[in-house]
Amino acid sequence: DSFKNLLPQERIMFNDSSQEDILNKMLEPLTDTLPSVARIMSTLLVQYAIIDHKKNIFLASKEQMQFINSDLQTSITLKAPSGSGKTSSILLKAILEKLKKTSLKIVIIKPTTLACDILKKKLLNTIEHAIIEIDPTSIKILTPDAFSENTPRSIDLLICDDIEFYSQSFLLDMKNMKNKKHLILVENSNTQSEAEHFTKSFRGFEKEVTFHQTNQHAKTLQIVSSLLDANQPKDILIVSDNLSRVNLKDDLEAFVNEKVLLLHGTESLGQQNLDGILLANYDDIHSIEVKHTILMDINAVESKKLAYAYNLCSHSTYILHNTESKNLELLRNNFETTKTEEGNKT
Repeated sequence: DSFKNLLPQERIMFNDSSQEDILNKMLEPLTDTLPSVARIMSTLLVQYAIIDHKKNIFLASKEQMQFINSDLQTSITLKAPSGSGKTSSILLKAILEKLKKTSLKIVIIKPTTLACDILKKKLLNTIEHAIIEIDPTSIKILTPDAFSENTPRSIDLLICDDIEFYSQSFLLDMKNMKNKKHLILVENSNTQSEAEHFTKSFRGFEKEVTFHQTNQHAKTLQIVSSLLDANQPKDILIVSDNLSRVNLKDDLEAFVNEKVLLLHGTESLGQQNLDGILLANYDDIHSIEVKHTILMDINAVESKKLAYAYNLCSHSTYILHNTESKNLELLRNNFETTKTEEGNKT
């Protein structure tokens, strides 16, 4: 009886309880002890939802869930192909760690100012959908230069995204930093290794890739005009060297009668309007998400930058060239490999 008195009388069924008592206890509302619907949904969304640039929500894959929920380690490398949700995954990882410990100091590094702003916007969208109370400014998102100029005194979690675009000296500094506790390096790669890796793509279909040996300037005008029959101007990105970009802008605006915008990775999102046909060089395209890309002037581009541009869009890539080159061969090999992998999945 003394033990019985210690138990919560309103919740426990005893063998001497009357039928009326049992029914009352079963029917009594439990809302005072259960989490709210918002809290339940926020837990599910924060841990297992991948949100794209159009705010579409996808359930995270098993390998992403494993990464998001894993214990923090001193240093790990995450390898993930384009379209695998790696950016959403590192954001969810940062948010989840912040929810576990609100005082945690987290820094994410992206290659350009524009890429940082795009990631900040993605962070806001994620928090909005998850219905959680987190100060988005408490997760610092910086370029390598901004980080080097004003390195925080202490960092609990440092995440470096797109590491193939940072200098070896900068990465070495990141690894050897004494004021950080945990480091996650994120690399764009299709290679599976002993490192953490994602394999699933959320794009859901094989994009179209075409090669054109032609006058690049004239062909670009033709392709853009054709694409605008079924797409918005903001769906189209043209990547070239600086000279072609400047020369193309006026001709393109006159030919298609649409706004054409010069993209600058060194400028913030607030300083430029992305609601038009985008013209960019190969250094400024980090974190840009479009349906269609046109790649020009491919011969003189670093292979890693060309590979990034090739994998950027979701629907179609047009590769324009004047002559055969090593970079053209690289893109063709990439295309053939992707086709083979897609064929094996079907």
